[in-house]
Amino acid sequence: MTQDPRGKAASELWLKALGEAVDEADAVGGTLLASLLALQRIAELIETYADLPLGGTDASVVALAERLSQTNIATLDQRHFAVVRPAHADHFNLLPQ
Repeated sequence: MTQDPRGKAASELWLKALGEAVDEADAVGGTLLASLLALQRIAELIETYADLPLGGTDASVVALAERLSQTNIATLDQRHFAVVRPAHADHFNLLPQ
């Protein structure tokens, strides 16, 4: 399945705009700030791995795994996740093997 490049570009712009709001966020209990930082990381991942293409869903799984310091990911999408290098570890352990 191929992804429409126009939709991908729109998603990237939307996520970047939300990520830029981090600088202006007045977070209550840090929840808003954490959410905006996650969106910023998702946008970075989509941009970094644009050749895969890594979509928003896969990027959000990576960002959440990084935030929770998890290295195990259960996925049938071994092709994409095998390439992604998490910020907190050398690689992900993909399940099932």
